[in-house]
Amino acid sequence: MLYFYTGGAGGGKSYALIQKIKELSENNTKMCVIVPEQYSYESEKILYKSLGISKFNSIDKFSFKTLSQDIIKKYGDSRIKKEYANDNKKTIMVNLAMNEVYAGMPENAGFYQKQYKKNGFAEIVSDFITEIKQTGMTSEMLELTKEQFTGRLHEKMQDIFAIYREYERLMNEYGLKDSLNDITESAHTAVANKYFKGKTVFIDEFDDFTGDQYQMLKVILSDADDVYISLNTENVNAPEYTLFDTANKTFRNIANICQKYKICVYDSGKRFSEKDDLFFLNRNIFRNNACKYSSDSENIKIFESRDLYSETEYVCAEIKHIIYENPSLKYNEIAVISNDIKSYAPIIENACRRYEIPCFISLEKDVSHTVIMVYISSLLDIISSDSYNTENILRYLKTGLSETDLIEISKLENFCYKWNIKGKKWIAPFVADDGCPESDDFIECEKIRKKVIEPLERLKNSISDDTPADVICLNIYRFITETKADQKIKEIADIYNSRNETYLASEQLKIWEFLTNILDDLNSVLYGRIIPVKQFISLFKQLLNQAKYSIPPKTLDGVIFAPVATARLSSPKIVFILGANEGIFPILPTSDSLFSNDERERLSAIGFNKNKSAVNFISTARLTAYKALSFASQKLYISYSLTSLNGESIYRSQIIENIIKMFPAEKNILLHESEIKEDFYAVTPKSAYYHLMQNRKNSSSEINAIQKVLEEIPEYSSKIDYVYNINPQGISYQLSDKNILSGLADFNNFYLSQTKLETYNNCHFRYFCKYCLNLKERQKIEMNVMNWGILRHNCFCALLSEKNPIFTDMPEEQIRKIISDECTKYKNQTFRNNFTEDSRALFIFNKIIEQIFIVALHFQSELRNTDFEPSALEG
Repeated sequence: MLYFYTGGAGGGKSYALIQKIKELSENNTKMCVIVPEQYSYESEKILYKSLGISKFNSIDKFSFKTLSQDIIKKYGDSRIKKEYANDNKKTIMVNLAMNEVYAGMPENAGFYQKQYKKNGFAEIVSDFITEIKQTGMTSEMLELTKEQFTGRLHEKMQDIFAIYREYERLMNEYGLKDSLNDITESAHTAVANKYFKGKTVFIDEFDDFTGDQYQMLKVILSDADDVYISLNTENVNAPEYTLFDTANKTFRNIANICQKYKICVYDSGKRFSEKDDLFFLNRNIFRNNACKYSSDSENIKIFESRDLYSETEYVCAEIKHIIYENPSLKYNEIAVISNDIKSYAPIIENACRRYEIPCFISLEKDVSHTVIMVYISSLLDIISSDSYNTENILRYLKTGLSETDLIEISKLENFCYKWNIKGKKWIAPFVADDGCPESDDFIECEKIRKKVIEPLERLKNSISDDTPADVICLNIYRFITETKADQKIKEIADIYNSRNETYLASEQLKIWEFLTNILDDLNSVLYGRIIPVKQFISLFKQLLNQAKYSIPPKTLDGVIFAPVATARLSSPKIVFILGANEGIFPILPTSDSLFSNDERERLSAIGFNKNKSAVNFISTARLTAYKALSFASQKLYISYSLTSLNGESIYRSQIIENIIKMFPAEKNILLHESEIKEDFYAVTPKSAYYHLMQNRKNSSSEINAIQKVLEEIPEYSSKIDYVYNINPQGISYQLSDKNILSGLADFNNFYLSQTKLETYNNCHFRYFCKYCLNLKERQKIEMNVMNWGILRHNCFCALLSEKNPIFTDMPEEQIRKIISDECTKYKNQTFRNNFTEDSRALFIFNKIIEQIFIVALHFQSELRNTDFEPSALEG
């Protein structure tokens, strides 16, 4: 028998399922519980608490992925020895498949032929291959569906299916298996072996199912004794395009498979039993003709901020107030969710440190910015470039993983800037001309150049378009070990461990493992295969870019910050929704790189990912937003900002407008940032000091009170005293202390000026660098205005020198020779021949000589008509 447990979010469906499981466990009924993979931990935790260890262990608990693995493990053909392909190997296979398909194709014969080499295209195709797998269709079925399409969609699908067929062929050729096939294959295996016979199956937390999951559902419905499915809908017979449209479509799909069923409605608002306003919001949001709440709302607040920073400040301060006011409340009973959590993440990390809030940001981290990945990506850029790019070399060196220390890198960078080192100049020795006053710099930088370039040259020379991919991998790994980059990584990890920052140490080692795994996967899949170096580097970088990792929570009791769609929340009491702005909450569909919206609608009609079409995406986004608004059991806070991180104006979501209309009582639920007093944020010394500095020009009673409290804390009293005693306007520079004056008398050549005093007053460190250390701004050796002036000055000094004949009687040939000799001398001394002799530099230099010659002739002509005689020239 099939039972549907239906009801809105927080209505008690999951609770009713657990009670049913508890009841059946008393009779030793064989049971199987299936939930989405991201909810498995929270689901198992609730079951464990409800059933106890003995009954908990007697129940099978799965996601569809782990269920398929269990079926294959028990009944799969042990003679088939295939290795599961990881994400790296799948990406490599997709790239190889595209190259095979398009390499032998005439020009412009394929729809995506011009796009397949572009960055990111392989990832898009890989995502669509996942969609194909999830439809559960066989290759024969896919070929039949292709014939249903016409026009551009037919051309697109022809290309995609050709890539897919080649991908499947390569997977078989290399003895690899795609885990995405498991659900479809295990469904057939489950039928043959009566896997679900005599079992009761519970399915919870799903709003929709993919094609291959529906195939497994058919097996479950046909073989299991009883099946219980919870669906997030208040009315399975509601018309289309209503709030629960996604769940209602799922209901109709399952009802078509098993036409005998029973519906049990759970819509009592169990989660909000003591909070009428939260229950009212749950029952009215996203509904047509929503009612108005008759009294003041005590548990819903909306906050308007000027930007994301002040929005996060308010949320953290409010969390701290809640904790202080409710000593029994734990941090892990508070959740902060957003559809744009990635933009908030760095702001959240800093704010939580200020407010001393333990937190866990549930977000996959990109590794591309890490030291190890910057090192390898810079190295790959150097390898793939025909000539040396100075920026790539310096980026590679500054990672700290080369054998060059920071002082050497700084000297080399200054030298490169000054002498415009780039391209072929890196492979020529840095040699100074005879008599060059900077010859020591050339000698030292030449040693550094050899230390850097010689290993790079050996690596570049060991790799060519004829080198097998596995040899390229080996040479890159040898370079890493020979230059001791691997040892440097271990040293960095050891430093973190010595500081008790074990999570950062393990992070470094994990990223190093990512890199070695990529090299291993490239080596094993592409063994013996010859592909162009640039194509290999492009593939390597693609694998680097898709590498991501998650950081586990540092504490069990911490506030969770998570994306709305993937938040794994276990009945939080307090929920904050960040970024309730238009287009973000609910989130709007983004453009599809492969198909238009109309094409997506046609694809979804035959079983492809329905959420990719705009209509279904919007329906799912609204349902996700509704569930987010229903998470809290005690208090709900919704916030939005008026400007983005880029400073652009953004608008609050229509949801905010609707909620304000629902709660029109005297006590307004909307709170503006301007209504918050400064002392609201003074919940920790750090946050109090932060806001004191932000508002130090404000003389309000709240700011004065904060200052008075902080002045009693030694750590902050000296800081406050320093800041408040700086007086840029009207500062007196008079020295009245006789001891200081007598001390100054001992200085030789002690000069003071208004500029120096102003510099010191504005920034002590700038004064120290400029006037004490005498640090100078880097000068680039180029034909700039200053050098042009010096060159002209030198030429006229030579022309008017007493060593030469009278200038007015000097022939043109002699004038030209003196100017040419003087310019060449200056060029050799200042610019050095081997660094400036390129066509552009020589053209500019010769033009300058010609301009000085013309000016000299005009000057000579003018002097002939006067009695003026130049004398007493500068030396």
